[in-house]
Amino acid sequence: MRKSIKFILIIVGIAVLILTLGAFLLANAVRSMEAELEARLALSPRSLDLSSIPDNDYEGSYGKLPVYARVLVRVRGSAISAIELLEHKHGQGAAGEAVIQRILDGQTLSVDTVGGASYSAKTIVLAVEAALLGPRPGP
Repeated sequence: MRKSIKFILIIVGIAVLILTLGAFLLANAVRSMEAELEARLALSPRSLDLSSIPDNDYEGSYGKLPVYARVLVRVRGSAISAIELLEHKHGQGAAGEAVIQRILDGQTLSVDTVGGASYSAKTIVLAVEAALLGPRPGP
């Protein structure tokens, strides 16, 4: 009987240890993800000179889970004529897709992001930037 109780206590102790470690790792991953998203919001789009970009279709992407976008940008006559959202992982940020029309209307990447979907809108802007200017240099 004593061996059974000892065995059960060992199993419970191991389970508690595993759950504690899992909770710590999950909390650390969430903090890291939040920090990356906040850093993304702080990025300013690079300057865009459409007259120096040849007519063509350009594909670009930006982000990582939970917010990621891949776009196809069509440039014709020194203007962005279309932006197609090829992939958009956004959680609750679907409203961020409205930023596409703002880019088209202003012909600039310096647009206001969409309230309530800031991470998503900023990610789309940065994906368009990557399509037209290439990926941002790493840290």
